Amino acid sequence: MKNRENSRKTWGVQIICIMLTAILLCGLSVSALAEEPEIKTYELAGVRFTIPAEFKNTHGVVEYYPAAVSYTPPTYWMHFSYFALSEEDLNVFKERYEKGEVSLEEFTEFDLNKTADLGTYYAVKGDLTNLKGITKDKEIIELGSADDFNYYYIKEFVRDAHSNWDKEFLDEAEMLSAKIGEALKQGELFKPVDPPAEIIGKKLTFKAEDLDHNWHTSEEIFSQNRFTLVNVWGTWCGVCVQEMEDLGKLHTQLGEKKCGVLGIEHEYKKYEKYAQEAKDILKEKNVTYPNVLVNKDYEDLGFIYKLSSHPAFFIVDSEGVVVSPIYDGAAATQTVIDKFTPILDELLAK
Repeated sequence: MKNRENSRKTWGVQIICIMLTAILLCGLSVSALAEEPEIKTYELAGVRFTIPAEFKNTHGVVEYYPAAVSYTPPTYWMHFSYFALSEEDLNVFKERYEKGEVSLEEFTEFDLNKTADLGTYYAVKGDLTNLKGITKDKEIIELGSADDFNYYYIKEFVRDAHSNWDKEFLDEAEMLSAKIGEALKQGELFKPVDPPAEIIGKKLTFKAEDLDHNWHTSEEIFSQNRFTLVNVWGTWCGVCVQEMEDLGKLHTQLGEKKCGVLGIEHEYKKYEKYAQEAKDILKEKNVTYPNVLVNKDYEDLGFIYKLSSHPAFFIVDSEGVVVSPIYDGAAATQTVIDKFTPILDELLAK
């Protein structure tokens, strides 16, 4: 009997040991998975890096996204923003904003009191010369170079500018601003992959509506001119609207050279309700050149939705072939007339 009882006890101990071992192993496995680093690749920004562990379980919210700052010269960025409130509260605010329930005053107050710039990553073809105004008096971390691009991280969080925040948000934002730079410094850099640039040298073929919902083909539009300057704009883009009047003047001048301007009015949401707003803007700016609407259903113009800098311009010949790089709008020191007249004259002279 004693041997049988001892055997049962031994067996019981073995079972418990097996269970404990299984629990420990499972626990280690779950823990290992939880701690596995998250690696993100951003082709438009030209970087692959490990997301800092500090990004998880934060008091506030960190958001970041890649975009093209400038096409001439090619400059890409990834901006890191911080929101001094919980993710739940931020989502509530976003939902209200999407429903149109947030006034301009409330949005301005939110932007001033709840948001901060942590830092910005730049991939620049060349150096930071064109970004001197942005980088002045800020800490610049050189990340490296790849192909013809140089890469930088600009630390932007200023603690004193957010003295109304709770200490936990201030400490966290300051820490995250530094951690981002460290993570990018350890990342892999490569030449940015910009999908819209793929249209250069290719023929554009599309059918689109004008602002009065009349349909036009690309062949019909482009065949009227030796060259057409295409302007991608949106009612939401303040710089786009500012340049409209000069674009109207440029279109008139180009008529003597058998050239012209085409506007592609680009909205992120359903465009129907923006047609009248766009017409009002064009009327106010004395614009007479044709404009077409585009939405995501237009497969042939899908690249428009991948443009991340507005306004954007490119030049198309009479057969619809894109014969220029993608350009930004005019700089503060020049007009679109000054910028594009010599470029078009050079094409006409060939």
